[in-house]
Amino acid sequence: MVVDVSHVGASLFGGRFATSDLPECDRHEAWCSRSPSTVGRLYETRPHEPFDVATDLVMLGPLKIHFSTISGQSFERTRAMAAADGVDDLVVNVRFRGGAVGDMNGAALDALGESTLLTDMAQPQHHVSEASSTAYFHVPRALAERYLPSVRSLHGLAIPPSTAALLREHLQQIWRHADRLPVDLGARLAGTVMDLLAVAVAQERGGRATPAAVAGAAMTRARAEIEARLGSATLTVATLCRALGMSRSALYRLFEDEGGVHAYVTRRRLESVAAALSESTERDRIADIAERWGFCDAAYLGRLFRERFGMTPSDYRAFSRSRTATRSSETPRAA
Repeated sequence: MVVDVSHVGASLFGGRFATSDLPECDRHEAWCSRSPSTVGRLYETRPHEPFDVATDLVMLGPLKIHFSTISGQSFERTRAMAAADGVDDLVVNVRFRGGAVGDMNGAALDALGESTLLTDMAQPQHHVSEASSTAYFHVPRALAERYLPSVRSLHGLAIPPSTAALLREHLQQIWRHADRLPVDLGARLAGTVMDLLAVAVAQERGGRATPAAVAGAAMTRARAEIEARLGSATLTVATLCRALGMSRSALYRLFEDEGGVHAYVTRRRLESVAAALSESTERDRIADIAERWGFCDAAYLGRLFRERFGMTPSDYRAFSRSRTATRSSETPRAA
């Protein structure tokens, strides 16, 4: 069993748990007992193949997201269990691989792999899961009902892969970068996850998400599209509108609080240039860095960079190098 907490407090990464180093006969019990809020304590579980699990925890403010690869097993939660532990959260299980079948308080569950399953923990359920890879998280009931219809009505809802694709892709991106994202971004990213979930639920139910959720989901998509094309000459308002399926006026409204879409793109490009300068050497030409991040020439970059950071790109690189050297000299060394 490995529990890695080296990044806790510094980044969104909250630790890693795995049973691969334990004897096979001890793995399931170790998973069941590892914390009071674990899945293994909220259900009666029974593996139907040799058990193994590996989980990364990502902390997004009120959402603790477990990215897990786990063996197939059955899960049962009775009315008596729900009454005894008092847990009434909405559970969201975004499945990247592996299906599930079962009974959700009298309603049949038959979910293909890559479905997103919603569960009201105040209601009974029994289901059998294939070996799977998932992102699993509890949403406190009060928070869930700010974004979604009645939690009770969502028990057993299986959202197909195409409808929840944006939510699934967004979670995977967060997972990939969790150890490099500061912990103070957690609450903001939790909001984007809830916005995308609300839009997916509304699409599946044939209803309408709140305007705030729709706007939040659109902004998440737009930012992801911008990041994917940030250094490319193809990043224009026209290509963004085509990729996002929205009009120019809708795109401009979306970025109104950011000073406009052009201002947002320029700011992100300048921030990327600053990061590149912090890692570059004198041999890396400023003109090449400018071109890499979508600026037409070094002079144009220099003017914008000075307005944003108060110094030229060359001075910023020198400043970054001196700051790194100072930090290195202050690092305690073993005698």
